[in-house]
Amino acid sequence: MRHTKVQRYCESVIEAGWLAALIIAPLFFNAYSSRVFEPDKISLIRSISLVMLLAYLVKVLDGGPLWLPAGAGPPGARNIVPTAHDGAQPLFEWKLGSLWKQPLLLPVLLLALAYALSTLLSISQAVSWWGSYHRLQGAYTFSSYLIIALLT
Repeated sequence: MRHTKVQRYCESVIEAGWLAALIIAPLFFNAYSSRVFEPDKISLIRSISLVMLLAYLVKVLDGGPLWLPAGAGPPGARNIVPTAHDGAQPLFEWKLGSLWKQPLLLPVLLLALAYALSTLLSISQAVSWWGSYHRLQGAYTFSSYLIIALLT
């Protein structure tokens, strides 16, 4: 599989995004804010996840793969396992069925479904989506966490 410059750039942006979320968010501190910790960091994480999602969408629209299987290595590498009968066989197959073999995919999808359902059936859907004024821990923030986790 060949990667274009746009796909490589998007993969770099995605990797820089999760590294920034991992390193910069815990270090972020605004002494001039009335609410020192939570909302500023959450806003930073939300912004990083939106940039990562945009880079992923550009990569997919450019013809890149939807996902890489676990252990696939760098995008340009060719993973093969030698066999006795024909010399080489692909180690990973690009099938949709292989995605469902991921151990945490079903629990994460069920949790995302629970967040979506609870937001839709909430008395105050705006607070459920955006989170409260003091904490900002709503479905939007959860989806930001989920985007970063899935793209990582």
